[in-house]
Amino acid sequence: MKARTMSAFLAENIEQVPHKEVVISTRIKDEDGNPIPWELQPLSTSRVRKLRKKATKQIKGVVDVDIDELNFAMALESVVFPDLKDPALQDSYGVMGEEQLLDKILLPGEYDELVGQVSALCGYNSQELVDEAKN
Repeated sequence: MKARTMSAFLAENIEQVPHKEVVISTRIKDEDGNPIPWELQPLSTSRVRKLRKKATKQIKGVVDVDIDELNFAMALESVVFPDLKDPALQDSYGVMGEEQLLDKILLPGEYDELVGQVSALCGYNSQELVDEAKN
């Protein structure tokens, strides 16, 4: 058994999670017909805690996290490219706001792919998401 060492926990020794490029929709293509990847960034624990708090409701003494609201908020926060805040992009879909834009750009299955990619990038595995949804 290897000896435990505190130096492994020092900030400079921990592997950083880089931004990730992933194809979310094969319908969005470049001039050559190749799908354009989206750029996603990992979210900090503190940011996810804030998003989780906003998605938490208390009804008749029962505290419940709206997992759909949390996933949507995490997806919005994670997307670096395309710039969902871009006015020209929003105008092209006839919407105002990144929430409405994301809803218009992606089909339901593509949205689920985005949520899965963001969750994985933030360190969640699929079983943790299943457990979270049950609670």
